Amino acid sequence: MGRVRIMPDVNVIVDKFLKGIVDIMVIVIVALFFSIYMCENKTIVGSSMSPSLKNQEKVLIDKMIYELTSPKRYDVVVFENEDADKVYLKRILGLPGETIQVKEGRLYIDGKQSSYNKDLEDIVNPGIAKYEIRLASDEYFVMGDNWNFSEDSRSETIGKVNKKWIQGKVWFRVAPFQNIGFIFYKK
Repeated sequence: MGRVRIMPDVNVIVDKFLKGIVDIMVIVIVALFFSIYMCENKTIVGSSMSPSLKNQEKVLIDKMIYELTSPKRYDVVVFENEDADKVYLKRILGLPGETIQVKEGRLYIDGKQSSYNKDLEDIVNPGIAKYEIRLASDEYFVMGDNWNFSEDSRSETIGKVNKKWIQGKVWFRVAPFQNIGFIFYKK
């Protein structure tokens, strides 16, 4: 008796091919979404966020998060100033509706001393926060972690940061290699 040769059904081959194409398309679409909305790459310039983020470190920005939620206290954000001529990277310390003041070298929120960076040196220049600043419903007060070497909301050139100026949240450090990891505030 002769051997029977079974040929694969052409439809099975076409189905596997089409499934492979669809899988590749889904991967490409997810990668594009991720890279467009969550992976804008920025390089830190200067020491205003030291020691949290250092000069020349590279970070990823999530540009979509604030479409879904509001910025939170201690988030590190990227924003532009009112004239959209410069991009900044700072930490949110004051939230909408709060009052902010720098007195006796410390940050006060709603009249109470903030515990943020309580172990660091005094704030030497209170800038416009020498007097109480009231934040509107869409405004934030930001400062650099290295607050004595930071141009931030205490400066008249930046002042209160409107939510519409915030481009996204810094969420991941990609370089240098030894410092790769998520960015979050440790209490």
